[in-house]
Amino acid sequence: MNQNIHRKRHTFRTRRQNSTDDTMWIYFTSSNFLHNVSWWVLYGMCITS
Repeated sequence: MNQNIHRKRHTFRTRRQNSTDDTMWIYFTSSNFLHNVSWWVLYGMCITS
């Protein structure tokens, strides 16, 4: 049971090192997503106008 949890945690940690990296990753992806959305909105407005 304990080994299974550790194994899952290890596979999860290979992508992101720790909690600070996790929050930074979430912040980066969300801000990047918002940036892309706003850029596409501006781009679409330029095309339609």
